[in-house]
Amino acid sequence: MQTVFHIFILIFLTLNPLSAEPVINVTSSGKQYDLSDSVLLCMDHLNMLNVDMFLEGSSPAICNTVDKAQLPFGYVDDTIWLRSTLKNTSHTENAWIVDLENPLLDYVDLYVIENKKVIAHFASGDKRPVASRPLSSLTFRFPITMLPGKTTTLVWKIRSQSSIDLPITINDPDALQDADQRRFLFYGIFYGILIILSLYNFIFFLIFRRAIYLYYVGFIVFYTMMQLSFDGFTPMLLFPDHPWLYNEGVPFFVDLTILSAILFGQRFLETELYTPKLHSVLNVIIIINLVPMIMSFFDIYYLTVKLTTLLAAITPIILLSAGFVIQKHNKRRARFYLGAWSLFFAGSTLLALHKFGLLPSTWFILHSQQFGVLLKIIVLSYALGDQLQSLLYIDQLTGIGNRHSLQRIFASSMSYAKKDKLPFAVLSIDIDDFKNINDSMTHKVGDQLLMQLSGRLKAHLRRFDTILRMGQDEFLIILERIQSTESLTHIVDQLLVQIRKPFNLDNHIIHITASVGIALYPNDGDDYDTLMKNSDTALHKAKELGKNRFYFFNPVLDNMAIERLKLHNDLFEALDNNEFFLLFQPKISATDNSLAGVEVLLRWRHPKRGILTPDTFIGIAEQNGLILRITHWVLEESCKALKQWQRIGWDGIFAAVNVTAVDINDTYFIRDLLDLFSEYNLNPDLLELELTERIIVESSTDNIETIKSLCDAGIKIAIDDFGTGYSTFTYLQSFQVDTIKIDKSFIDEIEFNAKTAVIVKTMTELGHALGMKVVIEGVEKEGQVQLLKRMKCDIFQGYYFDKPMTAGALVAKYFVRDQIKKG
Repeated sequence: MQTVFHIFILIFLTLNPLSAEPVINVTSSGKQYDLSDSVLLCMDHLNMLNVDMFLEGSSPAICNTVDKAQLPFGYVDDTIWLRSTLKNTSHTENAWIVDLENPLLDYVDLYVIENKKVIAHFASGDKRPVASRPLSSLTFRFPITMLPGKTTTLVWKIRSQSSIDLPITINDPDALQDADQRRFLFYGIFYGILIILSLYNFIFFLIFRRAIYLYYVGFIVFYTMMQLSFDGFTPMLLFPDHPWLYNEGVPFFVDLTILSAILFGQRFLETELYTPKLHSVLNVIIIINLVPMIMSFFDIYYLTVKLTTLLAAITPIILLSAGFVIQKHNKRRARFYLGAWSLFFAGSTLLALHKFGLLPSTWFILHSQQFGVLLKIIVLSYALGDQLQSLLYIDQLTGIGNRHSLQRIFASSMSYAKKDKLPFAVLSIDIDDFKNINDSMTHKVGDQLLMQLSGRLKAHLRRFDTILRMGQDEFLIILERIQSTESLTHIVDQLLVQIRKPFNLDNHIIHITASVGIALYPNDGDDYDTLMKNSDTALHKAKELGKNRFYFFNPVLDNMAIERLKLHNDLFEALDNNEFFLLFQPKISATDNSLAGVEVLLRWRHPKRGILTPDTFIGIAEQNGLILRITHWVLEESCKALKQWQRIGWDGIFAAVNVTAVDINDTYFIRDLLDLFSEYNLNPDLLELELTERIIVESSTDNIETIKSLCDAGIKIAIDDFGTGYSTFTYLQSFQVDTIKIDKSFIDEIEFNAKTAVIVKTMTELGHALGMKVVIEGVEKEGQVQLLKRMKCDIFQGYYFDKPMTAGALVAKYFVRDQIKKG
């Protein structure tokens, strides 16, 4: 039944001819004729037509004469037949080249008809090897010869799964060659700029190793490959004998361009931070985009190209929407992005208007899309360079200036101060105990705190003041045009009030304080280095005084800083020059006055300053990193002393050594300590580590594990200076603490202050209830000893019994005494 229907249609078509299309007169003086101005168009949906139906000069009924504005555009399922009739009106034989300027058509057949006979048949198209093309060119070109006074008919049979566009011209060969030279000159410039820009951004990727540059290079490269395909270069240069690779490669390169454009846009606009919903939509498009990329490797081109085209239309709209959202948060970055896309859309719009016949076919309009792309890529390359500058001078977390921009701002502030005759102030600000927030509430919460704090401070500064982030939790503010010390004090007071206001972070209410050091230009320094040093010195003094305050620099502080720096330098030579030595202070049993153990005390025999105690230099050693070497030296010397005492038969004496938070933080602390026990063949319980309450209370998760590991290894743990400011009994449940040492400040008043006596007695009873020994340090009087014995304290340490002494003196006094008693 279907065959009968097809026969009926065929008879109907042959019995209903329409008038032929107008004849195009061709002269020898003409250079180019647009054949699509008037053609006979036949849409062969049933694929039943053949060239014989066009030989008589008539046409099937389904055909119609149209101009280029009515030609098919976009995706067409039918086989398309076109016919043009030409007449050579000159008196000479002319050679012409027919050019079908769309390089993306699958099958193109051209029949040349004269005297109702096919005199030539050319078969071409991008699904046929390049070698089958009668002329080697980017588009489909065919040579024809027209005899004088004769009529020539061109019949085209076109089939394609890609977008249809049918610009057909007949050209003088010389004129076409000249046009090609101009075209290739343009292509050389166009693709040359793309290559230069891709190399330019790739160099920045190699230097800075930031993914955004790699994504942008990918976008340029994949766009270049896509455009090379659209311009017809790919089959000529890459796959001349493999048309399948070329055809499937076109949507593949388009998909890669979409993918790299999204990845670049997400990072350039920081969509995850500023517009998470659109960021998620773009992630979904990335996943969907993988489907046509995979489909490109299978013979489903029609579906692949449809889905690719849909994604290519949707993606720019979403990226532009993200750009408009980001404009509220980062106007400069969004303006670059929106401006670049606007240039691209402007060029694409001009070309689209030309395709629909609304704009003339000028050279600029024909290449307007390429101009738009070039301008877009140039603008975004400049924007990346601008971002690079912001990387150098803008803190990426808070958006305020960083330390690299400080000298420029200083120079500007000094210039204005000299001009206005008004000083400016440099405020060094440090958040108190910021590490605790990071350790206990994650770095994400810490980052949120820094962002909110910087925004809060910036909002309360005057328009001519500047805030910078100098380090993790360190800020610097330059306050200009200071009228008086009173006005400056008021401003700093208000800033501290803002800092103390609660922060709502991740559903947690957090309170913080900060310390501020202040230096004034020109009183406290008239150059960058001096002012920075002096404000930092004042900051350290503010912290020493108890934090949550500000402190003005003064010359006395400067002298202290200079002395501190000298000690810092001398410390590096102290170990190598054997300037450290140990003293041992006896720990006396409260029951029988026997020697229970010793506390190891470090001393520095400074070549110029004499004997220095740890409170003079340990803080400096913690800052410059030497504390690890110093502590290891103390531990090793203590092990040597313990081993020597064992050799002479003096057993049971333990040594207590002070360690710092820096030591506990060290990854290799336990390993090195256990290595010492192994090297000197000592039991770990002969060593007691004294930690301050602050170290334990402020311990991070890692430090807590370190302390527990020390306990598990059999090493005794003592809490030093117990009860002085950080007292909390909760940590006593978490650690296997062996000893608490009640601080000397309580003992000094125990005889005269009943409340102090009650506190000491309570702490002693608590220690005993938890299975700990209680050591009393700073015992200097007989009355203290008797009172503490009634409280049942375990061990005394203080000048009443002995001052710190050398190892030789200790052995001579206590070991010899014990031997005499025994013998």
